[in-house]
Amino acid sequence: MEKLIDAGYRALLVEGLAQEQIRIESSLDLRYQGQSYTLNVPWGGDLAEVTAAYHRLHEIRYGHAMRELAVELVNIRVQLQGPEPEIPISFVGGEEDGSMASVQLYAIEEEVRVYMRSQLSVGQQIQGPALVTEKISSSFIASGWCCTVHSSGSLVLQRKL
Repeated sequence: MEKLIDAGYRALLVEGLAQEQIRIESSLDLRYQGQSYTLNVPWGGDLAEVTAAYHRLHEIRYGHAMRELAVELVNIRVQLQGPEPEIPISFVGGEEDGSMASVQLYAIEEEVRVYMRSQLSVGQQIQGPALVTEKISSSFIASGWCCTVHSSGSLVLQRKL
């Protein structure tokens, strides 16, 4: 486990993280001897505690524990990670309602308004049925649904009650 932690530290330090920014989570994949399936149990540093935790987890998952069987170590897992970076999401929208035209969608047999995603503005609401198009995809808003353009540019859909 120490070798895995050292390798993880080295890799993250090369990426520019400070050692105090790095968080470590260690766990063990355990099973009863002779079984095929494992359960992952957090490693707290004490073998008796992790074995007891395995028995409890097995009982919760499968409805029974077989404390008379030996518990076998299958894998050691170590995860090192730094803080999650802030990813700024900016939205460039239009000032008009973004509506282009109406088209007939034969699969649903009703006419729908078509909106260009790049022309939508923050806070704009679109009542279904509607189609929002962009370069690589289209979003269909069904009848009975409302779409609101979030400040991040995401389309938030809610079913009208």
